[in-house]
Amino acid sequence: MFSKFPLKTVLIVPFILQIVSAVGLVGYFSFTNGRQTVDTLANQLTKEISTRIEQHVLSYLNKSYQVLRVTNDAIEGGNLDVNNFGAMRAYFWQIIKEGDLESDLFFGNEQGEFIGVELNPDNGEIIFRIRTIATQPVREIYRLDSRGNAEEFVKVKEYDPRIRPWYQVAKKLGQPTWSSIYAAFSRANTSLDISAVRPIFNSTGQLIGVLANQTSLTRITEFLKNLNISPNGQSFIMERSGDLVVSSQISQPFLTIEFGKKKKIKRLQAIDSDSITVSSTAKHLQKEFGNFDEIEGSKQINFPIDGEWYYASIMPVRDGKVIDWLVVVVVPENDFMEKINTNTKNTILFSLAALIVAILIGIVTTNWISQPILQLNSAAKEIA
Repeated sequence: MFSKFPLKTVLIVPFILQIVSAVGLVGYFSFTNGRQTVDTLANQLTKEISTRIEQHVLSYLNKSYQVLRVTNDAIEGGNLDVNNFGAMRAYFWQIIKEGDLESDLFFGNEQGEFIGVELNPDNGEIIFRIRTIATQPVREIYRLDSRGNAEEFVKVKEYDPRIRPWYQVAKKLGQPTWSSIYAAFSRANTSLDISAVRPIFNSTGQLIGVLANQTSLTRITEFLKNLNISPNGQSFIMERSGDLVVSSQISQPFLTIEFGKKKKIKRLQAIDSDSITVSSTAKHLQKEFGNFDEIEGSKQINFPIDGEWYYASIMPVRDGKVIDWLVVVVVPENDFMEKINTNTKNTILFSLAALIVAILIGIVTTNWISQPILQLNSAAKEIA
């Protein structure tokens, strides 16, 4: 069979085929191993980021619970009198002015009286609000000075704490809990807030009133934005209902609807988000699990968005009381594949260069080996 081919061809072709096969296998395994490395790195990264977010959220929200617990201990220990609004104002101001506690600390009682101290994050001012039997049905709002004294009257506003959702949920459950998420229109920029609430009882178990700490979710948004995930990675938190809580890419996860001088918000569903990454991820989760209530424990998935593959980690955030949110971290495959593709390309180029060098060496070696054989063959033919 091989007698039909020249000797040089018989010697060099198998050699070249071996080199080409080796180069092809090197390139294939380089790319395959690169993809496996990407899968491992992406899953590790998204899970680690999800865990960091979960820990931060629980730590941040726990501050509110701890402040209410300490305040309740002071009341039960007789160190703070809920009927002495002057002492309550001084106590609240002392906590708020430290700046560690976000937003607003307040108390309302069964008589409709109210006292609250709030740090305005827009200008750093501390506001004092009070409603007594004498001022009802309105509460008076004052600006406090550097010593916590009422410095300037700001305005009055009709208000009854007993009909507010934060008061009613604490009264209904009779134990520390969280309010539902709601809009805070009092600041320069409307934000979503949530209040930790704690009912206060007298020695006979009768409800006196409710302590609350209003916490802005803006701080969590800032935390998400500052996370170094990947060049195009995103993170967001949503409730089991699908409503967005916060997002690294969406400053206001809600719609503001105006009725004349009044404003109302409509919570934004993750699947309706303007962010293609957020909405597509939420839709895929719905398709994968049926509904968000079915997601238990940490999950990791990958899926396509407009032809590009993404990795996502989903982790529940629970405080053991009411909070039951889902943390989602999403990164595109290309954020990792760019370097892998570059490495694979370099490997193939180096392999091709090695192939060319090997072929040249093979040709030279073949000539060196075949030349004496050809000369011998020629001499044999002449003798014959």
